Parts: sequence; C-alpha cells; structure tokens
Amino acid sequence: MKTLAFFPVLILLVLSSFSLPAQQAGWYKGVAYLNNNEVVSGKLSYDPELKLLQCKSDGVVKVFAPHKVKLFQYYDDELACNKVFASYDNPVAEGGRLKSFYEVVLTGKITLLRADPKIRVKQVSVKPGPEAGVKAPAFSTYVETTVYNYYFLYEDRLLKVDNFKDELKSLLEQSPVDFDAFIADHNLNLKDIYDVVKIISHYNEASKQQSLILL
Repeated sequence: MKTLAFFPVLILLVLSSFSLPAQQAGWYKGVAYLNNNEVVSGKLSYDPELKLLQCKSDGVVKVFAPHKVKLFQYYDDELACNKVFASYDNPVAEGGRLKSFYEVVLTGKITLLRADPKIRVKQVSVKPGPEAGVKAPAFSTYVETTVYNYYFLYEDRLLKVDNFKDELKSLLEQSPVDFDAFIADHNLNLKDIYDVVKIISHYNEASKQQSLILL
C-alpha cells in the first residue's frame, strides 16, 4: 500500500472543520495525481456520496473514480484550508479490493483518515444569559454537525475505527511513551476527536524522535 510521503503536498490539520456541516460539492483550484503518473490541475469538485472526482481544465471536465487517482488536493476558500484526499482499498469491502477516497486528517506513523460525511441534527438546550432578562426561560434549538467514519493507516494497513478508546490504545501499547500519563496530565478524552488528534500527533512526534535516536 502506498504512503503519502511520495507526494509533494502539505498536510494541514484543520480542527475547525471537524464539526461543520458537510458542504455541497463546489469547484476549487487544485491538483490531482493519477495512477498513470499524469498530473491534472485546474478546478476540482469532489462528491463524497458518489465518490467521484471531477477535474475542469481548459473548458473540459473529466470524471475520475478512486481507482484512477492516487491523491488529490485543493484549497477550500470557505474553510481557508487545504483539503487532501487519497485512494485506498476499502477495508470493509469483500477481498479489500474496492477503492475509495479518504480525506487525510493527519499524517505520520499513524495516519488518520476520514470518509462518508453525514449530517447529524441534535437538539440542544440553550439557557439565555443575564442580558436576556432574569425571567427569560431556557429554550431548545437544533444544531447540524457532520459525522464521519474514521480510519487508521498504520504499517500499510487501513483499519476502520469503531471505538477510538480501544483501538487507539491497542496501537499505543507499542510506544515507549507513557500515554496513560500523557492522557491524564492533559485531561484528554479518547471519545473526543479533538483530543484523539492531539494524542496521535504526540505519538507521531515521539516515534519520529525515537527513529532519530536509533540512527
């Protein structure tokens, strides 16, 4: 299985986009690296439901399925961040041969990926502040957030994450760092995606330092 190190891209961790509603497929300036070593640049539009990438260049639109593309990236003007997607064999497909696109959240010894965004509507209770008046009652409202399926890419294996707490701890057992102490010292929650990213980032940095010591 390929690694992302072969591609000249800058991976940006965008925590602010984790809970934003899923966007409609728009057109963004970007570049796609195809499996035939061709590089296509222009306007890109990705549909996460159909899992198809459209590339518009010189007035011509081409459509690519995941098995045709190694990686693509574009700059999202609304979120003000780079978005990077790579294609891998789907670990839940029979035989593991059905390729799909995965958004790259974080790279390193453990690479964190996500896919299949879905809108979740949650009812929350809001208590007005003092400026609303002493007798202002609490009220309910609805908040839209986006939820994803998450995956670990670890030692060339793509692993679907069903339970961050159990599966991440299983990987961290291989680390020389005392992650139980790290999690406790920083009051981190393995059920919170923001905290999971902090833990994986720390693990990746520790693994990098250990590799330098061994050289």
